[in-house]
Amino acid sequence: MNRPVRLPSLVLALLATAASVPSLAATAPASDPLAACLAGEAFPHKGDRKKVVDDCDKAIEAGVADPAQRAKVLTIRSQAKWRLDLNAEAEKDAEAALKLAPGDAGALVARGAARMDQDRADEAIADFDAALKVQPRNAAALLYRGRVRQWFKDDRAGAKADYDAALAVDPKSVRTYVQRADLTMDDDPAASERDLRSALALSPGDVDILLPLGLAIEYQKRTAEALKAYGVAAAADPADARALTYRSLLELGSDKAAALRDAEAAIRVEPKLARARYVQGRALEALERPDEALAAYRETVKLDEDYLDAWVAVAFLERKAERYDAALAAADAGLKRASKNTDLLFERAMILGARDETTRAIEAYGVVIAALPKSAAAYYNRGQQLSKKSEHEAALADFRKAAELDPKDLDALINIGIELGNLNQGDAELKTYDQVLAIDPANIAAKVNKAIVYADREDWPAAVAAYRLATQAAPKRADLQISLGDALVNQGQYDEAKRAYDQAVKLDAKDAGAWRSRARLLRRMGRLRESIADYGRAVALAPDDADLLVARAQVLSLDDQEAAGMADLDAAVKLAPKSAFVLNNRALAHARAERYAAALADYDQAIVVQPDYEPAYYNRADVFIDQSRYDRAIRDLNASLRLSPNDSMTLARKGRVYWLVKDYRRALEELDAALAADPEYADALRWRADVKDEGPGAKSDRETADRLDKAS
Repeated sequence: MNRPVRLPSLVLALLATAASVPSLAATAPASDPLAACLAGEAFPHKGDRKKVVDDCDKAIEAGVADPAQRAKVLTIRSQAKWRLDLNAEAEKDAEAALKLAPGDAGALVARGAARMDQDRADEAIADFDAALKVQPRNAAALLYRGRVRQWFKDDRAGAKADYDAALAVDPKSVRTYVQRADLTMDDDPAASERDLRSALALSPGDVDILLPLGLAIEYQKRTAEALKAYGVAAAADPADARALTYRSLLELGSDKAAALRDAEAAIRVEPKLARARYVQGRALEALERPDEALAAYRETVKLDEDYLDAWVAVAFLERKAERYDAALAAADAGLKRASKNTDLLFERAMILGARDETTRAIEAYGVVIAALPKSAAAYYNRGQQLSKKSEHEAALADFRKAAELDPKDLDALINIGIELGNLNQGDAELKTYDQVLAIDPANIAAKVNKAIVYADREDWPAAVAAYRLATQAAPKRADLQISLGDALVNQGQYDEAKRAYDQAVKLDAKDAGAWRSRARLLRRMGRLRESIADYGRAVALAPDDADLLVARAQVLSLDDQEAAGMADLDAAVKLAPKSAFVLNNRALAHARAERYAAALADYDQAIVVQPDYEPAYYNRADVFIDQSRYDRAIRDLNASLRLSPNDSMTLARKGRVYWLVKDYRRALEELDAALAADPEYADALRWRADVKDEGPGAKSDRETADRLDKAS
């Protein structure tokens, strides 16, 4: 589970070693700078630490002749500076102390602590090891070495051994109980609770113990007790807002409004506490107020630029709002402060994927995987990006790795199936979906994908059966009723298809696709007025869909409503002036009305906007044929064949043109090629019979054409 915050630093402050505190310090007169400095080791509070530094400065200025005593002063000042986060200065003082007193355990511990907080783990451990050689029972060295092992080396067993040894030396060390509790919090919160209760018995009412105690109780899912513990912590120190923030986060699961109230109360108590602003953002986000949440997160990073969770949250919300530049800037800002933070690296990869920078997204997920080689989510997401690039073998490998790392993630298995399909391994794809259904018989994605496989194979009985199972599993999904209807249409079961489309419309009357599908079927059934009405409803729902207007125009034309159809086509061209499909369809309408100049203008424009749009060449050739411009017709038909080789309709039309110009040999060649491509093309048979005239095979071609027409 994710930890809300590291335990408060005050709880984990440096332990003073017994050897570092002279017995005379407690009774020394305050006017004596040296005595005041030496007494400073006993001061626990941050303000006192500043005074310790001042007192030790004065002692050094006054002159400390004895090298051993001067080393003690430097060690004490080093400890105080370390507690003030002045780590480089603290290390320098410890170094000076060690020159005066080589091998001094207290100075070694002080230097190790300063190096630890500069992320120099190996050097810190070396110092603590050296101190323990001098003083094997040095509790501070054991505590801090354990801390380095825990935080920097992920050596949990080594850390626990050190904490256990430190407590054996000093069974009343509050800080060591708290540190060991921090170690066991995630894996054994009950053990963490026991240590924290031991610490609390030694230091009753200590907020810095009450807070992690509440957390340990929370991790054991004893929510009411945890809320009470945070309440006790808040009451123990009303000027400390942290307990309110802990309680706010816990309340997110049960009372979002209360969570926001606590977050805002924390802000009133400590307006400059970054964590309070962050928790406010979490509450606002839970209340579905993303803009206010974003403002809270941005305020968080203003207060603390190193608050990485807030940078993650800013990047996430900006991505969700599709403000990808701002999202990427936030992720990069966080990574500038912590280049290896995996949450930020992951979010950055997601942003790049969302803005369709697929190659960069793949590279970014590679960085995440290098840092988190067992992250199933990173492999899964990279697989999606690879699939977008049609790198299906690589995508398949990533989805398989995701499934291996997280066997319960059926989405990974589903995507394995999809990639197998992309690699034309349809049988393996179906087996994968069956594997999913064996684990989860109700898995709708597997049921739908099986139906899609059968539909792609044009195995309509199997597709219909699969879609029926899918609609039974998800009876309220209009899109599945549409797909079932489409499969039934392809099987020629129009009445059942209409019932499926009727159900789709009933389930979601605002789905333009449902109205469109039923309109298309009604046109096929010859029920033109009903089709026009359904197209009208679809257009009302999707007024900017130019293709819908084209479809309605076609039905209006069939119903002899040419003017209304042309109005739809004009509107479609206005919506999509660079759509070759739309321009081609308006040209067809002009050609039917023998407005050849207008038709040619639209075909010309269609070819300008999309030079590889084959239908425009084919249809423009028809106009040239009607105008007896056969050379231009042949040129367009040749262009059509370059784009769609061996197309039977184009070959037959080309043969017809050669017949019109009385080039019978070439006419027969083209018509023979058309019938080789489609032996049941009735028009090609009739045209070939015309070329043969009354010669051999003409009668047979006509009879075959008549038979095909009757069969259709």
